[in-house]
Amino acid sequence: MSDLEWISVDDRLPDNIKLTKYKVKVEQGSISPKTVETHMLGKMYPSQFRFMSGDWERVTHWQEPPTDTRG
Repeated sequence: MSDLEWISVDDRLPDNIKLTKYKVKVEQGSISPKTVETHMLGKMYPSQFRFMSGDWERVTHWQEPPTDTRG
């Protein structure tokens, strides 16, 4: 899987236990919702994975973080 593929949160969530920065698509608002691309922190908690989103934000898709190529 390339780093540029979007993964639906309905298909799969990350399983990283460390706090990690993800590129995400977020639906914002309620009356006139819009979808934006942004970066968001997320991590696995004992009960489930959670993105650290704000009120009236819902993550719909995410991308695997780029692999560190530094040696």
